[in-house]
Amino acid sequence: MPNAVWPLSSLIRRGKKPQFSREASFAARPVRNPLIEWDEESSSDDLVLTVPRRRNRGTNAVAWALGVPGERRVQLDELGSFVWRRCDGANTVRDLIDALTVQYKLSQREATVSLTTYLQTLGKRNLVAFAVERSLLEAEESARNLGDEPRIAEEGGSDGKKNPQARRGTRGGRKRSRPRR
Repeated sequence: MPNAVWPLSSLIRRGKKPQFSREASFAARPVRNPLIEWDEESSSDDLVLTVPRRRNRGTNAVAWALGVPGERRVQLDELGSFVWRRCDGANTVRDLIDALTVQYKLSQREATVSLTTYLQTLGKRNLVAFAVERSLLEAEESARNLGDEPRIAEEGGSDGKKNPQARRGTRGGRKRSRPRR
């Protein structure tokens, strides 16, 4: 992944909120946070992740005063463990969806919804980041800048012909009849 942007939080810090098409988000590669420890040798279906607490002057003082431990443990269920083991930067989101449909006999829709929700949760908790090809990001950005977004129908089309559906108060090119009072 030589042309990857990782993590996406670097884009957010620059004031850009990343917006991706469906295709670009499925091409992203989830990557585990390297600070998180877990037993890679475990053959158990349920993994336990050890997540270190953020360390800075303010949180250290509060954590010491309240007796907060330096780490927290997160236990993943079978499905979560299956996905976590595959968040290695080699698999795309599309690959993970396909693996879920085969392994757990889910429909494509069920696998897509559950995986995207789960990955969003992991991303918000800084457990994973998403590597996205730089060329894909640049192509989407240029498309947005050129105005290739869906346009509202105008009365005069690019070919100069009238668009009957764009007129106000019409439906399917016919005028709506209003009841008389």
